[in-house]
Amino acid sequence: MPLTDATSTVGFDDLRRANSEGAIAPTTATAYVSSYSGLPLALDYAQGIDAVSAVLASGAIYNEYLVGGTIGANTDWVVTMPTKHFYVDPLYIGNRGATAPFTEAFSETVAGQSRSNVGFTIHDREEGVVTSCVDSICPAPQPSVLGFETNVISFVAAPQNMLPHVPSSVLGSQLVATYVSPYGTDGWASMVLADARDEYLLRTAANGIALAGLPVTGFMVYNVVNANAQPGKLANYGGVFPHRSTIACYNDPTFPPPCSR
Repeated sequence: MPLTDATSTVGFDDLRRANSEGAIAPTTATAYVSSYSGLPLALDYAQGIDAVSAVLASGAIYNEYLVGGTIGANTDWVVTMPTKHFYVDPLYIGNRGATAPFTEAFSETVAGQSRSNVGFTIHDREEGVVTSCVDSICPAPQPSVLGFETNVISFVAAPQNMLPHVPSSVLGSQLVATYVSPYGTDGWASMVLADARDEYLLRTAANGIALAGLPVTGFMVYNVVNANAQPGKLANYGGVFPHRSTIACYNDPTFPPPCSR
Protein backbone atom coordinates (compact mmCIF):
# COMPACT_ATOMS: atom_id res chain seq x y z
CA MET A 1 0.00 0.00 0.00
CA PRO A 2 1.18 3.58 -0.55
CA LEU A 3 2.71 5.30 2.43
CA THR A 4 0.83 8.42 3.47
CA ASP A 5 2.07 10.78 6.17
CA ALA A 6 2.25 14.50 6.91
CA THR A 7 5.13 15.11 4.51
CA SER A 8 4.76 12.66 1.64
CA THR A 9 2.29 10.61 -0.33
CA VAL A 10 4.94 8.73 -2.30
CA GLY A 11 4.38 5.00 -2.55
CA PHE A 12 6.87 2.36 -1.51
CA ASP A 13 7.61 1.68 -5.18
CA ASP A 14 9.16 5.13 -5.65
CA LEU A 15 12.77 4.47 -6.68
CA ARG A 16 14.02 7.44 -4.68
CA ARG A 17 13.40 5.45 -1.48
CA ALA A 18 16.54 3.37 -1.94
CA ASN A 19 18.23 4.13 1.38
CA SER A 20 18.56 2.62 4.80
CA GLU A 21 15.81 4.68 6.42
CA GLY A 22 13.28 4.25 3.62
CA ALA A 23 12.79 8.00 3.34
CA ILE A 24 13.20 10.39 0.43
CA ALA A 25 15.32 12.82 2.45
CA PRO A 26 19.03 12.65 1.44
CA THR A 27 20.70 9.85 3.38
CA THR A 28 23.41 7.41 2.45
CA ALA A 29 22.30 4.78 -0.03
CA THR A 30 24.73 2.06 -1.07
CA ALA A 31 24.84 0.45 -4.51
CA TYR A 32 26.77 -2.75 -5.08
CA VAL A 33 28.13 -3.11 -8.61
CA SER A 34 30.61 -5.41 -10.32
CA SER A 35 34.27 -4.42 -10.22
CA TYR A 36 37.33 -5.44 -12.17
CA SER A 37 38.55 -7.49 -9.21
CA GLY A 38 35.47 -9.68 -9.46
CA LEU A 39 34.28 -8.57 -6.03
CA PRO A 40 31.26 -6.29 -5.45
CA LEU A 41 32.14 -2.60 -5.35
CA ALA A 42 30.18 -0.60 -2.76
CA LEU A 43 29.27 2.93 -3.85
CA ASP A 44 27.68 5.33 -1.34
CA TYR A 45 25.38 8.12 -2.56
CA ALA A 46 23.61 10.96 -0.82
CA GLN A 47 20.55 10.45 -3.05
CA GLY A 48 18.75 7.13 -3.14
CA ILE A 49 17.91 7.56 -6.82
CA ASP A 50 21.63 7.69 -7.67
CA ALA A 51 22.17 4.34 -5.96
CA VAL A 52 19.39 2.79 -8.08
CA SER A 53 20.86 4.35 -11.22
CA ALA A 54 24.31 3.03 -10.29
CA VAL A 55 23.00 -0.54 -10.21
CA LEU A 56 21.62 -0.02 -13.74
CA ALA A 57 24.55 2.03 -15.09
CA SER A 58 26.03 0.57 -18.28
CA GLY A 59 28.89 1.71 -20.44
CA ALA A 60 27.49 -0.44 -23.26
CA ILE A 61 24.81 -3.06 -23.81
CA TYR A 62 24.96 -6.08 -26.11
CA ASN A 63 22.46 -8.37 -27.76
CA GLU A 64 21.67 -10.24 -30.95
CA TYR A 65 19.49 -9.66 -34.00
CA LEU A 66 17.75 -11.88 -36.52
CA VAL A 67 16.08 -10.41 -39.59
CA GLY A 68 14.74 -11.25 -43.02
CA GLY A 69 16.01 -14.24 -44.91
CA THR A 70 13.89 -17.23 -45.80
CA ILE A 71 12.49 -17.50 -42.25
CA GLY A 72 10.77 -14.09 -42.20
CA ALA A 73 12.48 -12.87 -39.02
CA ASN A 74 12.25 -9.48 -37.30
CA THR A 75 13.96 -8.09 -34.19
CA ASP A 76 13.24 -5.28 -31.73
CA TRP A 77 15.40 -4.10 -28.87
CA VAL A 78 13.72 -2.49 -25.87
CA VAL A 79 15.95 -0.07 -23.97
CA THR A 80 14.39 1.43 -20.87
CA MET A 81 15.76 3.84 -18.25
CA PRO A 82 13.54 3.47 -15.16
CA THR A 83 15.13 6.37 -13.26
CA LYS A 84 15.38 8.85 -16.13
CA HIS A 85 12.38 11.02 -15.24
CA PHE A 86 13.92 11.90 -11.87
CA TYR A 87 16.81 13.58 -13.74
CA VAL A 88 15.04 15.22 -16.69
CA ASP A 89 11.38 15.92 -15.88
CA PRO A 90 10.65 19.47 -14.64
CA LEU A 91 8.15 17.92 -12.22
CA TYR A 92 11.18 16.64 -10.28
CA ILE A 93 14.05 18.93 -11.31
CA GLY A 94 12.21 22.25 -11.62
CA ASN A 95 13.84 24.75 -13.96
CA ARG A 96 17.45 23.98 -13.12
CA GLY A 97 18.00 21.70 -16.13
CA ALA A 98 18.85 18.03 -16.43
CA THR A 99 21.10 16.45 -13.82
CA ALA A 100 23.85 13.89 -14.36
CA PRO A 101 24.06 11.47 -16.03
CA PHE A 102 21.57 13.07 -18.42
CA THR A 103 22.30 16.29 -20.29
CA GLU A 104 18.95 17.39 -21.71
CA ALA A 105 15.76 18.12 -19.80
CA PHE A 106 12.41 16.78 -20.95
CA SER A 107 11.08 18.87 -23.88
CA GLU A 108 14.12 21.19 -23.69
CA THR A 109 14.88 20.81 -27.41
CA VAL A 110 12.29 18.40 -28.81
CA ALA A 111 8.76 18.33 -27.41
CA GLY A 112 8.09 15.17 -25.44
CA GLN A 113 11.70 13.99 -25.43
CA SER A 114 14.93 14.14 -23.45
CA ARG A 115 17.58 13.03 -25.90
CA SER A 116 20.72 10.97 -25.30
CA ASN A 117 23.09 10.23 -28.16
CA VAL A 118 24.39 6.68 -28.43
CA GLY A 119 26.21 4.69 -31.08
CA PHE A 120 25.95 1.22 -32.58
CA THR A 121 28.52 -1.30 -33.73
CA ILE A 122 26.99 -4.20 -35.67
CA HIS A 123 28.60 -7.59 -36.34
CA ASP A 124 27.48 -10.51 -38.44
CA ARG A 125 28.10 -14.13 -37.41
CA GLU A 126 31.51 -14.10 -39.10
CA GLU A 127 32.61 -10.99 -37.16
CA GLY A 128 32.21 -8.68 -40.12
CA VAL A 129 31.49 -5.25 -38.68
CA VAL A 130 29.69 -2.01 -39.50
CA THR A 131 30.06 0.94 -37.12
CA SER A 132 27.24 3.43 -36.47
CA CYS A 133 25.01 1.94 -39.15
CA VAL A 134 21.71 3.42 -38.04
CA ASP A 135 18.72 5.55 -38.96
CA SER A 136 17.66 5.93 -42.59
CA ILE A 137 20.91 5.32 -44.48
CA CYS A 138 23.46 2.56 -44.01
CA PRO A 139 26.40 2.74 -43.43
CA ALA A 140 26.37 6.53 -42.95
CA PRO A 141 27.76 7.37 -39.48
CA GLN A 142 24.61 8.79 -37.91
CA PRO A 143 24.20 8.44 -34.15
CA SER A 144 21.09 7.01 -32.59
CA VAL A 145 19.05 9.17 -30.23
CA LEU A 146 17.18 7.74 -27.24
CA GLY A 147 14.53 10.33 -26.53
CA PHE A 148 12.14 8.49 -24.25
CA GLU A 149 12.31 6.66 -20.95
CA THR A 150 11.40 3.48 -22.85
CA ASN A 151 12.78 3.22 -26.37
CA VAL A 152 12.46 0.62 -29.11
CA ILE A 153 15.19 -0.04 -31.66
CA SER A 154 13.84 -1.94 -34.64
CA PHE A 155 16.14 -3.99 -36.86
CA VAL A 156 14.85 -3.99 -40.42
CA ALA A 157 16.49 -4.93 -43.72
CA ALA A 158 15.66 -1.63 -45.46
CA PRO A 159 15.31 1.19 -42.89
CA GLN A 160 15.27 3.81 -45.65
CA ASN A 161 11.74 2.62 -46.41
CA MET A 162 10.58 3.26 -42.85
CA LEU A 163 8.69 6.49 -42.33
CA PRO A 164 8.38 8.37 -39.03
CA HIS A 165 5.95 6.76 -36.58
CA VAL A 166 5.88 3.43 -38.41
CA PRO A 167 5.37 0.81 -35.66
CA SER A 168 8.30 -1.41 -34.80
CA SER A 169 8.47 -4.71 -36.63
CA VAL A 170 7.89 -7.07 -33.68
CA LEU A 171 6.16 -5.19 -30.86
CA GLY A 172 4.28 -2.68 -32.99
CA SER A 173 5.60 0.11 -30.78
CA GLN A 174 5.26 3.77 -31.70
CA LEU A 175 8.28 4.62 -29.51
CA VAL A 176 10.84 3.72 -32.17
CA ALA A 177 14.11 5.50 -31.42
CA THR A 178 15.96 4.12 -34.46
CA TYR A 179 15.50 1.74 -37.36
CA VAL A 180 18.77 -0.17 -37.64
CA SER A 181 19.96 -1.82 -40.83
CA PRO A 182 21.70 -5.07 -39.79
CA TYR A 183 24.85 -6.51 -41.30
CA GLY A 184 23.62 -9.70 -42.89
CA THR A 185 20.55 -11.51 -41.66
CA ASP A 186 21.80 -12.35 -38.17
CA GLY A 187 24.51 -11.35 -35.73
CA TRP A 188 25.03 -9.19 -32.67
CA ALA A 189 25.31 -5.51 -31.90
CA SER A 190 26.61 -3.24 -29.16
CA MET A 191 25.05 0.06 -28.14
CA VAL A 192 27.72 2.33 -26.67
CA LEU A 193 26.42 4.53 -23.86
CA ALA A 194 29.79 5.84 -22.65
CA ASP A 195 32.55 6.95 -24.97
CA ALA A 196 35.74 9.03 -25.08
CA ARG A 197 33.73 12.26 -24.74
CA ASP A 198 32.46 11.16 -21.32
CA GLU A 199 29.18 12.89 -22.05
CA TYR A 200 27.23 10.81 -19.55
CA LEU A 201 28.63 10.42 -16.03
CA LEU A 202 26.62 9.57 -12.94
CA ARG A 203 27.14 11.85 -9.97
CA THR A 204 30.31 10.85 -8.12
CA ALA A 205 29.90 8.47 -5.20
CA ALA A 206 31.28 9.27 -1.75
CA ASN A 207 34.33 7.09 -2.37
CA GLY A 208 35.28 9.06 -5.49
CA ILE A 209 33.92 6.66 -8.13
CA ALA A 210 32.01 8.05 -11.12
CA LEU A 211 30.19 5.53 -13.29
CA ALA A 212 30.15 6.33 -17.00
CA GLY A 213 27.17 5.64 -19.23
CA LEU A 214 23.42 5.57 -18.64
CA PRO A 215 21.14 3.60 -16.28
CA VAL A 216 19.48 1.16 -18.66
CA THR A 217 17.88 -2.25 -18.75
CA GLY A 218 15.85 -4.10 -21.36
CA PHE A 219 15.73 -7.01 -23.75
CA MET A 220 15.78 -8.22 -27.33
CA VAL A 221 12.68 -9.84 -28.81
CA TYR A 222 12.42 -11.56 -32.18
CA ASN A 223 9.71 -13.33 -34.12
CA VAL A 224 9.90 -15.72 -37.04
CA VAL A 225 7.22 -16.55 -39.58
CA ASN A 226 8.77 -19.42 -41.50
CA ALA A 227 6.82 -20.44 -44.57
CA ASN A 228 9.45 -23.06 -45.42
CA ALA A 229 9.40 -25.08 -42.22
CA GLN A 230 7.77 -28.07 -43.94
CA PRO A 231 5.76 -28.41 -47.12
CA GLY A 232 2.34 -26.91 -46.50
CA LYS A 233 3.16 -25.80 -42.95
CA LEU A 234 3.75 -22.35 -41.51
CA ALA A 235 5.93 -22.06 -38.40
CA ASN A 236 5.58 -19.12 -36.00
CA TYR A 237 7.90 -18.72 -33.04
CA GLY A 238 10.01 -16.18 -31.19
CA GLY A 239 12.20 -15.48 -28.20
CA VAL A 240 13.14 -12.88 -25.60
CA PHE A 241 16.68 -12.35 -24.27
CA PRO A 242 17.89 -9.76 -21.72
CA HIS A 243 20.62 -7.31 -22.69
CA ARG A 244 24.14 -7.96 -21.47
CA SER A 245 26.10 -4.95 -20.27
CA THR A 246 29.52 -3.66 -19.29
CA ILE A 247 30.48 -1.15 -16.58
CA ALA A 248 32.76 1.83 -17.16
CA CYS A 249 34.00 4.09 -14.38
CA TYR A 250 36.51 6.68 -13.25
CA ASN A 251 37.97 7.16 -9.81
CA ASP A 252 39.35 10.11 -7.90
CA PRO A 253 43.17 9.70 -7.88
CA THR A 254 43.19 10.06 -4.09
CA PHE A 255 41.29 6.77 -3.77
CA PRO A 256 42.47 3.22 -4.55
CA PRO A 257 41.80 2.55 -8.28
CA PRO A 258 39.06 -0.08 -8.73
CA CYS A 259 38.38 1.20 -12.26
CA SER A 260 40.39 0.68 -15.43
CA ARG A 261 39.40 4.03 -16.92
